[in-house]
Amino acid sequence: AFRERIREQNQVIQEKKAQDAPYLEDIQRLIRDLTHILTQKVLTQVEQRDYVGQLERLCQELYEQDRSRMEEGCYGSLFQLLLDLQAYEQAEDWAERFAAQYADQLQPYKLRMKLYFETEQTERFFEVLAQLRASNVEIDHQTLELIRLMQR
Repeated sequence: AFRERIREQNQVIQEKKAQDAPYLEDIQRLIRDLTHILTQKVLTQVEQRDYVGQLERLCQELYEQDRSRMEEGCYGSLFQLLLDLQAYEQAEDWAERFAAQYADQLQPYKLRMKLYFETEQTERFFEVLAQLRASNVEIDHQTLELIRLMQR
């Protein structure tokens, strides 16, 4: 049922694009549906990788057409899914876009710090930490723990 629904939603999007009809809401709906399933990690590794690729393409299109429709949760979920697949370059690209669009939120800082922690890029980690400290964004307990771990 999931695969069929995804295929049908993709078809609707393609048909609307061909007719020059508005389709960004359809993309947003499909992104939500894909994210819901992918974050549950119920698919095989091959399917997970394939659907994360589809999700990234949809997010890319939405980003190019109207980035104001890219919600915080969308960035965060895509980032985490890419990180889980060790697609570090793509994860970094999306984290940077997230930071540019939501500079006043903690989550983009946390995601980049998490990436640099996981990939042992100490210098980059501390660059983001310096940006966070220079901002007006409040640091939460989880972020403080990450900072403590990195300083060891």
